[in-house]
Amino acid sequence: MALPQQYSNGLDRHPFRHALAVTLFFSAFYVLLFSPLLATGRPLALHETLLFFWPAFFAKRTAWTELLFAGFPLMGDPQTMMWYPLSLFFALFRAWNAFVLSAYVLAASFTYGYVYTLTRQRFASLISGITYGMSGYFIVRLVHTNMIHAA
Repeated sequence: MALPQQYSNGLDRHPFRHALAVTLFFSAFYVLLFSPLLATGRPLALHETLLFFWPAFFAKRTAWTELLFAGFPLMGDPQTMMWYPLSLFFALFRAWNAFVLSAYVLAASFTYGYVYTLTRQRFASLISGITYGMSGYFIVRLVHTNMIHAA
């Protein structure tokens, strides 16, 4: 389906380049935003993250653990994100900070894509992506890794 001439621009002819540019922009944006924390070399892990999500990310991927009570089904606990594809991918490289940042980058990029699909306005899409990714929910929930990835 062809777009009307008023909505057509160079980005519509190269959707992969457009998506890549948007993703790279938001990646750079969030690396700069979190650079004070990233520069220290410490993980983006605070409070509850250090007690629950951080150990689950680096733990052996099993369906059952005997370390909790008389046994506990890890595969049935969504908070451990045992089989979440992004968690599996970043755990291969032991890249916790990249895993956390990916939630922000993907949320902003997908919001950009949604608004761009509706309006064909790059500026409106950019502001929407930044607004959603920088919303209070995302910033406050940094300690709840599973919640920012679900959002």
